[in-house]
Amino acid sequence: MDLISIDDFLDDVMPELPGCTEFLAINRLRFAAIEFCRRSLISQETVEELDLDQDEPELVISAPNNSVRVYRIMWIKSPHRTLTPASKQPLTDRSRDWTTFGTADWPMGYVRLSSDTVHLIPTPSEDKSGVITAHVACIPTREATKLDVILIDEYREAIAAGALSRLLNMGKEPWYDPSSAQQYAIDFASEISNARASVNKDQLMADTRVQFNKF
Repeated sequence: MDLISIDDFLDDVMPELPGCTEFLAINRLRFAAIEFCRRSLISQETVEELDLDQDEPELVISAPNNSVRVYRIMWIKSPHRTLTPASKQPLTDRSRDWTTFGTADWPMGYVRLSSDTVHLIPTPSEDKSGVITAHVACIPTREATKLDVILIDEYREAIAAGALSRLLNMGKEPWYDPSSAQQYAIDFASEISNARASVNKDQLMADTRVQFNKF
């Protein structure tokens, strides 16, 4: 994932914010980027060479850099298959505990435990280094000073609109402009919808998941 500085967006917002500090503008640009990535899933990265550990069912997928965190796991693959995501509830409803599906050379599926952690099913029966690949959607951290380059290459106006929709709605500031803030909010939401539609289309075209037998 290539990164760019949040500062690169300042020229897109500062002309409309007389008296606004760069610190405040950067803060709102960061919030806009987080919301945009969270709702659109546009910032994605493939994480390769993950290890399987013997008798360890949990697999943690680390963020590709310290400017982002994993928000959603899109898919996980072994050399033999695309692992199928399963829901906790249907598995829990069955006669056996979903956490005790035994061990095998390779996992066939997984249950999401959190945004970056899954429970592999079955549990790996031996150590294997660098054999798992995961594709994840990321969002900037709240401390990020850099953003995914896709946001400036393809969604620069959208991020600026998201920041301005917040900044121009600050009632006690000299740049207060609720009418413009409302329009920027509409533009921001529209760009999020367009980006999410693009992600959904790409995901549908690239969907190569292989169904496996029920546990």
